[in-house]
Amino acid sequence: MSEERRPAGKPTADRKFLMGAPYVDASFLETDAWRALRIMGEFIDGFDARSPVWGRR
Repeated sequence: MSEERRPAGKPTADRKFLMGAPYVDASFLETDAWRALRIMGEFIDGFDARSPVWGRR
């Protein structure tokens, strides 16, 4: 997008990608719902890791 078409102060997509801090509000990462999803994901990863031991895959 050219400089004249982009609103002033709005970063380009590549600038957002390369920014050190998150561009979006990441406060949801501290909520209980997110914590529960992370715990469930860890269980799934554990079962996937154990599946060759149990004869699956």
